[in-house]
Amino acid sequence: MHRSRNQQVKISLKTQIEQNNEVNDFNFDVIGSIVQIEDSLYIRYNENNDVTVPVTIKIPGNDQDVQLTRKAAGTHTKLFFNKNKVIPTKYETPYGKIDIRVFTSKLEFTDKKEYGNLSIDYIISDHQDILGRYKIRLQFTA
Repeated sequence: MHRSRNQQVKISLKTQIEQNNEVNDFNFDVIGSIVQIEDSLYIRYNENNDVTVPVTIKIPGNDQDVQLTRKAAGTHTKLFFNKNKVIPTKYETPYGKIDIRVFTSKLEFTDKKEYGNLSIDYIISDHQDILGRYKIRLQFTA
């Protein structure tokens, strides 16, 4: 069970993207927040590359069915993660919506009093091909 809270946290995020036999690693540290609304925790932060991209990760009380929402200029991604399940969703682009599938091979969440971490490994595919393999490692400290 998550504690009731609304606090600012330091977030260290590492992502790995494997597409077309090429692997790219991204690391950044930002200030974000953790808010509890009813039985779910929301981790919110902004990715700041060339533009600011708001990201929200929703973690229900059962630590399953994790949802990641990312809104950038012209795109909207809403991914759902549930270990060992394939979940269909849509990736919104300026050219229309694309049907994709998300398979989660790893989903681990730890929430302690002053820190926590979230690890997600997943594959995005269309109806026939793997479009990419992804790893998210997010750590937060109060």
